[in-house]
Parts: sequence; structure tokens; C-alpha cells
Amino acid sequence: VPSYGARDYGNRVGLWRMLDVLDRYPVRCTASLNLANFEHYPEIFAACIERRWDAMCHGIYNTQYLWSLPENEERAYVQECVGTFQRLFGRPLAGWYSPAMSHTLNTPDLVAEAGIKYWCDWVHDDQPFPFNVRTGRLITVPYSVDLNDAVMQRQGLDGEDFARMAIDSFDTLYAEGADSGRVMSLAIHPYIMGHPHRARHLDRVLQHICGHADVWHATGEEIADWY
Repeated sequence: VPSYGARDYGNRVGLWRMLDVLDRYPVRCTASLNLANFEHYPEIFAACIERRWDAMCHGIYNTQYLWSLPENEERAYVQECVGTFQRLFGRPLAGWYSPAMSHTLNTPDLVAEAGIKYWCDWVHDDQPFPFNVRTGRLITVPYSVDLNDAVMQRQGLDGEDFARMAIDSFDTLYAEGADSGRVMSLAIHPYIMGHPHRARHLDRVLQHICGHADVWHATGEEIADWY
């Protein structure tokens, strides 16, 4: 949920429409959210808390990039995020996804140094794995750009394409998961998937997934902890 511009109204309306779909299924989302949104829009914060959603830090604002940031300044930024999350949620920050994926070569080291368990900047494939860091331990958890409605929209794809790709991906990973666990990440945004003509496609995807046995609807932190 960006914190700026013309998307604001679409975010608010789209969020409630998406929640109407998500609330029909036993899925706890992981909100990848710029932390300022929790303070600017308390109704979003309340909706996440009410549903026991997980949350990972997506920076403070999506327009504050980390590219080329000196290490000491980036460390201070990470620490500010950790403190803000602790103040808002009353618990440690577990997950990190840099604003606009604008990480530096230092980001994984600084995230691990701050005690964060997992990060998602590598947007890799189907399984988590440990990431080499200077100190501590960091797990990289899959985050999807293939099944990301914002990326798909820029490619000229729409809700029906999203549903087809998501269902096909699930069927493949479900079959492979009989031998070794797989992670399927659906990255959805209220200002996109919350539109009236797209919400029904999200419903179709969740209905298909939740209609299968032996599927763990895990949050990002649960995946990192399990690994």
C-alpha cells in the first residue's frame, strides 16, 4: 500500500474489497508494508491486527531508496525501522523487504545484525535457504515477482492471467511438494487486485488452493522459523 498520490483512494476501497475475499479463507497474510502506512492509516493497522496477520518491513516510505546509501546511514535506517516496528507491534521485527527492492551489498549484513530473521529482496524461486552474512543468521524466503499483480499489470496482463498463472503454479508446486516442501508466494496490492473486475480472480485462486489437503498457509516468519 503506497503512502502517496492518486492511489490512496484505490488503496482504501481496494483493501476492503480484498479483505472481503481473503476473509473467506483460512489464510493469514504477511503484510509487506511501508511502516509509515500503519501510522498514517490506523484503520489498516487495526485490520491487520484483528486478523492476526504477520507483517514485514518494506521500509518507511516506498520512495526512500537504499541504493548507494553509505553503510552507517543504512544501519541507522534499519535500526529506525526495527524501533518503529517494536513500538507499533510490541514485538521484534522478523522480516525485511527493502523499499522498491533498493538494497545495497550491505543490506543483508545490516538486517541480520539488527536481529531480523528473514529477508525477501532476492525474489528467488521455491524454497528458503540461509544467506551468508557477517554476523548472526539470515534466511532468504521466496517472494514472487512472477505472481505479483503489480509486475503483471506492467506487462499488460490482468486478473484472468493472474488466476491462470497462479493456479498452474500451485498445481506444479503441489505435486513437487510431495517430495520436498515448496513455497508459493502471491504478491497482491489493494490498488490492483482490489478492483471489482479483478477481485473475483483472487477468489478463484484461493478457492482452488484451499480446496487441497496438506497445504500449509504459512506466514513469512513461520516459514523462516520452520527452516
